[in-house]
Amino acid sequence: SLLTNKQLQEDRSDCCCLYGITQNPSTLEYMFVEPTYLCDNCLHRVLKSEFSNWTSENLQIDGFIRQAQISSSYVQLPEWIPYDSLIKIESISRGWFGAVYSASWDKGIKWVSIIDGDEYHTRSDPCTIALKQLKSEKDSVHIFLKEIQAQFNCCHLYGVTKNPSTSQYMFVMRYAPQGDLRRFLQKKFDILTLENKLSIAQSICTEFQNIHNKGWVHGDLHCENILLFNEEDAFISDFGLCRPMNETQMTEKKLYGVIPNMAPEILRCQSPYSQAGDIYSLGIILWELACGIPAFSNRAHDIGLIR
Repeated sequence: SLLTNKQLQEDRSDCCCLYGITQNPSTLEYMFVEPTYLCDNCLHRVLKSEFSNWTSENLQIDGFIRQAQISSSYVQLPEWIPYDSLIKIESISRGWFGAVYSASWDKGIKWVSIIDGDEYHTRSDPCTIALKQLKSEKDSVHIFLKEIQAQFNCCHLYGVTKNPSTSQYMFVMRYAPQGDLRRFLQKKFDILTLENKLSIAQSICTEFQNIHNKGWVHGDLHCENILLFNEEDAFISDFGLCRPMNETQMTEKKLYGVIPNMAPEILRCQSPYSQAGDIYSLGIILWELACGIPAFSNRAHDIGLIR
């Protein structure tokens, strides 16, 4: 990389990624000689130097992305993703939460590859990703930031973008070619092997454990919030109700969720949303995965079921 006076004056004593300095005899320009893989300290230094080159046009969102970038590893760090880098945008679904789209991202997903024992920061080829746009509300940026924090802490957030036509912010997330678990089971339950089911269950439980180990409560686990990458790899989505454990005390007498998956103590307003309630929801999901039939499918999901 070409050297500037500013770079020469930087303290690089914490850097393990500098082999030395060289000079191009044709241009007389000096250059750092660096590996293709940057340590976290060097990566964060590079990211900081790029902060002035992009903005979401919202100080709170900029602040979140920048703070997350300088505290994350290469694969995990979220990015500001220009909307014009996304093509073939197509609607997947709409609901009370907003809308989900698929799109092709020309930059590709970050990963670390190992070649002959050496690690390389690289990216995939252009790939399909999912875009989630929250329903516009009075306090939409505040709501967006809450969910983006949960997405970042718990799972598959690639970054944030903004639709210039609507001025709506959108999450850029992992795409699920097989759709949600409910529809997947309706289509393929009869051909799933026990090994398939166990692999799906294990991937759900691994994600579930990750959420709880980080001190969060999902609060809305059901089969339509479990997405399938393939016939063995599932992941948890929709973090709109996800909160740190110390923020789950109910401040208003409202319940949100899918009744069959909600723990009895929550339905009876005897307990706030909790990790114990998540475990109940997980049990209902695994029951449906095992037998292929939604829980309480022979009953109306109404006050009678709650009682």
